[in-house]
Amino acid sequence: MRRGCGGHHPAAVPRRRRSARTRGLVLLPLVMGGLLPAQAAGPESRHLVLDADRAVAGAMTEILSASVRMLRPGWVYLQSDGGYAPTTAALARVHITVDGQPVSNDSVIDWRGSTAPNRHPFNVIAAVHLPVGEARIALVAGSTDPVAITAGTSLSVMTHAASRATSTRLADATAPLAFDTRQTPEGRALPAHGRRTVLSVRAGNAGGPLVAMASGDSAIAGSPGDAMWGLFLNGREARLHSATWSINDLFTGAE
Repeated sequence: MRRGCGGHHPAAVPRRRRSARTRGLVLLPLVMGGLLPAQAAGPESRHLVLDADRAVAGAMTEILSASVRMLRPGWVYLQSDGGYAPTTAALARVHITVDGQPVSNDSVIDWRGSTAPNRHPFNVIAAVHLPVGEARIALVAGSTDPVAITAGTSLSVMTHAASRATSTRLADATAPLAFDTRQTPEGRALPAHGRRTVLSVRAGNAGGPLVAMASGDSAIAGSPGDAMWGLFLNGREARLHSATWSINDLFTGAE
């Protein structure tokens, strides 16, 4: 999972040590219109937190939900951060819906082949343009067998979060990606042969802030290694004060 900030041409770039596949990645640049995010939030905004573990088994089930009445049309930013824990060997997924329709990336975890099943965090994001009127926004989860969505899982609804927004997503999993970055020490820029652009968008906000966020998941597709994600701005790696790399250790027993 990956989130970060950037400028007018963010790209989601994987950095791999061995083979992996990328699934369900979504990239969102949000033009904040020159306002701080706290000032941009509309009065209809919501932040919900799950107060106790919630058992899930089978079909997609609402975990957290809110009804929002839009007094004027506008962009709404949606995000959920939380955790899921195995109670059996299961595959689980979560996403955000608006009026019952999925709008975010799917966050998927599969404990069925894990040799050391553990709880893990998840992150899902979306930007949707809503008309005047009421909309029901929900975090939903489902699994093949019983799992728990852990206490503290949250759902954030930020109305009128941006003056403009755009998004792009992978329609299907990528082909296996494999890079050897052992000769690129930490702190040194990643060379072109050590990465590949998977998603990119063009966006700009002359003289004002722009926030780019990406979220998705990776799965092993060959030898074990580290799957790493980063956001690049105009082909350059973002500085650490505005973005960070995410890392997921992939091997045959990992979730």
